[in-house]
Amino acid sequence: MAQRKSAIKSVITNEKRHVRNKAVKSQLKTITRNFDETLESGKIDEAKAMLPGLYSEYDKAAKKRVIKVPTANRNKSRLTFKIAAKA
Repeated sequence: MAQRKSAIKSVITNEKRHVRNKAVKSQLKTITRNFDETLESGKIDEAKAMLPGLYSEYDKAAKKRVIKVPTANRNKSRLTFKIAAKA
């Protein structure tokens, strides 16, 4: 276990970040899964309407450094390609 005061604080901070990162990643997976299900059911217009919200969530996660910016961009691009393939 950590001995110094700064190390103890780091352990606490890391745990808080871990919990937040896990929640944000879980939310990203959930909304992406909902998007995929909507697209698979043939509701292309609904999926297109969901796209700006998905972009926003990925950008927020990248801004908070939960995921890296290139990862967010890659995922957003793949979502766009999925819609283009269905349309």
